Amino acid sequence: MSHYLIVLGTNTSLCFTELKSVLLRKIRHPLYTKIHPRIILLTLHQDDTASEILALMQELGGIIKIALVLTQLSSLNLEQTAQVIAQRINSAKPFGISIYSKTVENIQGISQSVKKVLKNTFNLSTRFILPTTNSEISTVLLAKQELQEFLLVKGDVDNRWYVAQTVVYQNVDDWTKRDFGKPFRDVKTGILPPKIARIMVNLGLPKRAEPLIYDPFCGSGTILAEALLLGCRVIGSDLSKQSAIYTSENLKWLMQQYTNIQKEYVQEVFVSDATHISEQIKGCVDAIITEPFMGALFSQKGKQMSLNNRPISREYLKNIIKGLNKLYLGVLKDWSKILNKGGKIVISLPEIHFNGYIYFVKKTVDSCEKLGYTLEIGPLSYYRPQAYVRRQIYILVKNNS
Repeated sequence: MSHYLIVLGTNTSLCFTELKSVLLRKIRHPLYTKIHPRIILLTLHQDDTASEILALMQELGGIIKIALVLTQLSSLNLEQTAQVIAQRINSAKPFGISIYSKTVENIQGISQSVKKVLKNTFNLSTRFILPTTNSEISTVLLAKQELQEFLLVKGDVDNRWYVAQTVVYQNVDDWTKRDFGKPFRDVKTGILPPKIARIMVNLGLPKRAEPLIYDPFCGSGTILAEALLLGCRVIGSDLSKQSAIYTSENLKWLMQQYTNIQKEYVQEVFVSDATHISEQIKGCVDAIITEPFMGALFSQKGKQMSLNNRPISREYLKNIIKGLNKLYLGVLKDWSKILNKGGKIVISLPEIHFNGYIYFVKKTVDSCEKLGYTLEIGPLSYYRPQAYVRRQIYILVKNNS
């Protein structure tokens, strides 16, 4: 039996939901509990836990790092902590300490004290590197400095300190390559980050091999790319011919970069109105995962929102929401004809924040049951600070009746 600490990304609710979804799909009888707002304690019973942990990191989009628990302490005793670290540390490489605690800890003083104990008690001389921000070492710094990282985590419930060593962390370069390295990125239509696309795919996958995933608003193919990397078969479509071309070219590039993807997994990319998909696709898909048209691309200066340099009124925003509701209700009605019973729709819907008011497609969410769906999860929010259009991710399940 092994215990691991899993560090979630900043959108903790979204990241934790993804983690639970993957654990239930991949690991038999997973045992996990949240011990800190960003830390999950995972217990594994499998013999080959190292490969399980590596597979988790490669599959998840919302996980920053995973660390093996070395010991638990009733209080933060630096000598005991140093003794535990001494048994694991390689003196030829620098080390760093990340602290996760509700109380403010002197991370420089703790690191210096641990280094002193390592030197005086164990005759180990190695330099330590401090986090660049707050009390957490970034994955960029871990990779750049080839650091040995140790986590000190204060449990919220049991008030115990967990001492752990990072065993795997997010490959920032790989995510960046898929975000900025692909041939086509259409900023004008909005860009869904690959990590969020991966999370959405994980939220929608069924428990079966090689599921068929469909994105009716494929844009530049980000969701389809992440689904391919998880071993899915994919279909994509978009109203824009240019977007369909972008998607096809980006998926060709992806298969050149990741040679384990089977070419036949890309079943079709075509041009179509998302409200008439059932006329194009014969048969059923396992999941529909998409970020639909989210409305016009606004710009904002201070408290003023504008479109094409013209100020936007509240009435205009209400009309936009009215139009989006009409679109979303139309597509959900049509998609039920091609989605397997029990299949999921993972969809990102816009929530506009403007001058103290919130505009949302409430009618769409409220109408799901009438259209034959059950709202399983949502909303799961994702947005950047100060964003006026915020993503709200929902998971709908097609009813069996």
